[in-house]
Amino acid sequence: MLTPVTGSATGTSPSTEVRSLLGCVDANWQASEALHFQASFGVGHIDDEVDAFDRDFVWWMFEPSWTLSSAWRTALRWSGAGTFDDQEGYRFEGRPYANGSASYGFDLRSMQRVAFAVSRTFAPGLIGKVETGFDHLDGTAPSGLRDDTRTFVAAELVLTF
Repeated sequence: MLTPVTGSATGTSPSTEVRSLLGCVDANWQASEALHFQASFGVGHIDDEVDAFDRDFVWWMFEPSWTLSSAWRTALRWSGAGTFDDQEGYRFEGRPYANGSASYGFDLRSMQRVAFAVSRTFAPGLIGKVETGFDHLDGTAPSGLRDDTRTFVAAELVLTF
């Protein structure tokens, strides 16, 4: 959800809504029977009635995955989003692991995640996954918030029917 900048170190927009223009390109490539690449790149512009609260941002994801057998698969993911402007941040969501928006709010300049996952298909519709990695969060200069790197390990079991 795109909302006006609120409560950041650079001030609060008086606007109750903003306009946005977003674009994204996605790519998938099956290099071999076992090797698969996914990538996504997007750009966005948030147009506030007050120009000082306009924001431009980019986001990306790059994920090669390797199928080891009919039951086992691994993946490495690098993803991120940000304004990459020391003076202008935005509220980027990093849940469930980074959860950085709770502490950075609209003062998050950028966030990046690197993660490695191993998944196993136990039966049709039953998949387990273990993932580990880290999230790196960068605050804007006016916020005075320190950059933060948070590691995580997660496991999930998914049943679909």
